[in-house]
Amino acid sequence: MLGQSSLCASWQLAFTARVLDKLREDSRDPGSPLHGRLDLARLAVAGHSRGGKLAALLFARAALAWCSLAGSHNRYVQRALCPDEGP
Repeated sequence: MLGQSSLCASWQLAFTARVLDKLREDSRDPGSPLHGRLDLARLAVAGHSRGGKLAALLFARAALAWCSLAGSHNRYVQRALCPDEGP
């Protein structure tokens, strides 16, 4: 069973994913004031205390996703993030 802290972190990650989805949606919507104004490929997340923990969890999730998708052209980044995997 997950502890209170794990449930809270899961909820925060899910909420952050919904926020990012909404930003992506608004960036593509011609009727939105954010249309064409966001570069989500260069997004940064930072925080203090619980926000810092969330930022670290988001980075870890992105790093794991990167490792699973990285191809040979990304071998240097893959090696830095996942030294036990890849070339």
